[in-house]
Amino acid sequence: MPTLIHEDGTRPQNANSYCSIEFADNYHELVGNTDWESQPEDVKTAALIKATESIDLLYGPRYLSRRLPDARSLLFPRYSFDDQNGMTHYSDSVPVELQKAVAVHAMAIINGVDPYPQPSEGPRVKRKKSKLGDLEVETEYAKPVETETYAGFNLVELLLAPLLKKKGASNVTLGR
Repeated sequence: MPTLIHEDGTRPQNANSYCSIEFADNYHELVGNTDWESQPEDVKTAALIKATESIDLLYGPRYLSRRLPDARSLLFPRYSFDDQNGMTHYSDSVPVELQKAVAVHAMAIINGVDPYPQPSEGPRVKRKKSKLGDLEVETEYAKPVETETYAGFNLVELLLAPLLKKKGASNVTLGR
């Protein structure tokens, strides 16, 4: 059974999860997710570790702020920063939004969601017109709709939204 090493802001050596089993148990109980409670501890542990890795790989490039120079194995903790909602996150902690996202994603992994999906499709074609004589092609795209980046990750993305740079935003960040 893998050993969960919880990153709580103290930067433990070989940390592999932003979310402790206790936090995940409490979160899933709070939101009424009884499926989590019935999982054996080794399954929960493996899912939390994989969810942390997946979220760092998929969303890490968009995290606000910069990784601390002495951060060991994960992308948090980071320099103190204000999130998209104006909340300050300090360098000695891991945001609760990230912990919740890991708990949610761990349950999705247990339920068979691919932790490393391909990005969702881009704009959808509404109408396409082709003509052979004098070669004419006309494509009309549907009005862009803000969709989840990865299919099945809507709640994870909603939880992480305050901690992420807006899509297409610059990578310039200021540390404190």
